[in-house]
Amino acid sequence: MTKVSGPSKKFQALFSLSNGVVVSGAFDGGKLSVVGGAPLVYMVEQASGYVEGVCEGIKDWRLPYLLKYTIFQQVWQRVLLICAGFSAVNDGTYLRKDAAILLAMGIDVGEKRHLASQPTISRLENNIDSKDCYRMALYMLVFYIARRQKAPKEIVLDFDGSCVPAHGDQQGSSYRSYWETNMYFPLFVYDQDGWLICAILRPGREGEARLTVPILKRLVKHLRSAWPSVRIIVRADAAFGTQELYNWCEDQGKADAEKEVYYIVCLKTPPEGNGISGAYDFRAMKEKAARKFGKTFGPTQYTYPKAPSKSAVEKAAKQLPKVERKKELKRLRERVVRVFEDGRYQAGNGGQDPKQWRQERRVVAVCTQDDWGRTSRYFVTNLPVTSRFQSQYLIEELYSARGGMELRIKEYKALEGDKLSCSEFSANQARIIFHALAYNTMFQLRENLPGKRQSWSFESIQKYLLRMAVQVTRKGRHVVMHWASDFQWKREFWSCAARLRPKGAAC
Repeated sequence: MTKVSGPSKKFQALFSLSNGVVVSGAFDGGKLSVVGGAPLVYMVEQASGYVEGVCEGIKDWRLPYLLKYTIFQQVWQRVLLICAGFSAVNDGTYLRKDAAILLAMGIDVGEKRHLASQPTISRLENNIDSKDCYRMALYMLVFYIARRQKAPKEIVLDFDGSCVPAHGDQQGSSYRSYWETNMYFPLFVYDQDGWLICAILRPGREGEARLTVPILKRLVKHLRSAWPSVRIIVRADAAFGTQELYNWCEDQGKADAEKEVYYIVCLKTPPEGNGISGAYDFRAMKEKAARKFGKTFGPTQYTYPKAPSKSAVEKAAKQLPKVERKKELKRLRERVVRVFEDGRYQAGNGGQDPKQWRQERRVVAVCTQDDWGRTSRYFVTNLPVTSRFQSQYLIEELYSARGGMELRIKEYKALEGDKLSCSEFSANQARIIFHALAYNTMFQLRENLPGKRQSWSFESIQKYLLRMAVQVTRKGRHVVMHWASDFQWKREFWSCAARLRPKGAAC
């Protein structure tokens, strides 16, 4: 066996190759980092001032003459590491001297400075109270309004909750049988483009609709003050279908019809009993869909006993060769017929029934007939019956777009926004906001990517642009970052950096 020895005392021998070449190593590479794209995130903050503005709402409880890190430096460190994929507070300790992270903090690598430690960040989270969280959330809304250069004609507000498992016996956590876990139940509000407007932590025992109307009142108040003529549409699933929401939205238009807040919400219970009025019969709609499917495609293929499920058939089709797979999937997806109907309906049995609606409301129905049978869904809305808001548009264009919210919550959780491990409820609310800031920072970064790259998920941005090796050197008054020569996404990187760089900057 070839004797293993390093070329000098500086290097340590590791192993030898089959041809006798010795592989050695030494920790003398200088300032290196695995987060070479972190400065892009810093450029987003420089261009917008988003996180710095939010930090102005946090009251500093510390003695001024003992300060080493400002509130902004601590919060920005937290947000930056979340964006880079290091969401644990401990990561700040491990990366205290990371060159790229220091640059993204606005710190010269030549200075003998480092990041705040885990205890420092933990003290910050635990000293933020409910008033601080309110001011932070308020600035998030103000920034959302200010970032739009022109007043929009219409804004769609998507409301949804999500299960966040608890870690032990935490304040406000409760067991929920549906999810079979101890959990928190935060409420998220996004706009139609995917911007996270509001994120509120709720105790685990709260229902879906809890806090919906109070939050909506505050949002509408600020949106109306900035854009008086904007049309506001609330979009939510069946769990948010409460009379409190319906009544409040409709009451806004009593004095001025233009101030009415519109909603479209899925119904839990099919309105197929008494109480339907109008020109359409929702029961006959199903028969109409079946007849139309038969005339167009013939008999159904998978309605016999023990027939394979839709997912099983699609899974089998995906195993076919590429050309056949496309044809088969296209055939399966084209064999669908949808019938839309529009009518008026008033829920409840009358009398003292607490579930009875105070008036008839517009109900839109869609019956989908495919090879596996029929399915029906019903939606209640106060949108007027106009040429634009026809039943087919309401379902296929307006409400169906709500499916994107599930992806947005998934992206929020991809930043590990479900790691709420603090004991205090207010500290976990602070964490919710920190992850919301990271989400919107990544959202702004994605907006500045070129062309088709704006469809990248946050995980893809982390993988392709942020988590890349870099060597940092300091030459005189310049800090130079050296990335790999064969880096695949260099065009996207430079394009994004050029868009974020301030106009007329000396660099």
